[in-house]
Amino acid sequence: MSWPIEAAQQQFKKSDPALYQLTQLMEFVYAGNDELLDKSVFYNVATAIVYQSISIHAANAVHGRLMGLYGNKLSPEKILQTADETLREIGLPYRKIAYLQDLAQRVLAGLPTTEALELLDDQQITRILTEVKGVGPWTAQMFLMFTLQRPDVLPTNDVGLQIAAGKLYGLERKMSVQELAARGEMWRPYRTIAALYLWQSRGEKHVELLE
Repeated sequence: MSWPIEAAQQQFKKSDPALYQLTQLMEFVYAGNDELLDKSVFYNVATAIVYQSISIHAANAVHGRLMGLYGNKLSPEKILQTADETLREIGLPYRKIAYLQDLAQRVLAGLPTTEALELLDDQQITRILTEVKGVGPWTAQMFLMFTLQRPDVLPTNDVGLQIAAGKLYGLERKMSVQELAARGEMWRPYRTIAALYLWQSRGEKHVELLE
């Protein structure tokens, strides 16, 4: 998929000059599953589960060890065949192990494939995915953004996004869920792109832009 960056920037220019200025100060970088090397629901939802509620650096390390455990080929069968203690040793807490096991069982039982989910709208996909143990709205939103590349998703509960937005708009604190949702109305129908720029702005290379 080719992201509609120019169209999004023109929208931001009209509706939110501060965000538009940010888009002019950095090159858009998409760090999702763009090449779709593994487009499966299992791999992408499992990855989102690993990344829940920990820093990006810690998550990268745990995910790397998880993939290394299976020769970079993650599958529901392999997860279910692996002892809990083995998964615990690579840095997964027991609750996430339970989430991965539930996901694996549901995939093997017939959870819709990525191809089937692509035919549904965002709300339908979220409803299906959040039936999996440990998968809440944020995890479903990560699947929508990074696997299906839906252009208008805004994870308002993401702390990193709240912090980046608070800095961009001159607050002395992170932006609240309600404030971020209201601000996001200015970014429709390109809220995903806005979120990706804001996340990117927190990287070391661009942190000076928000100080």
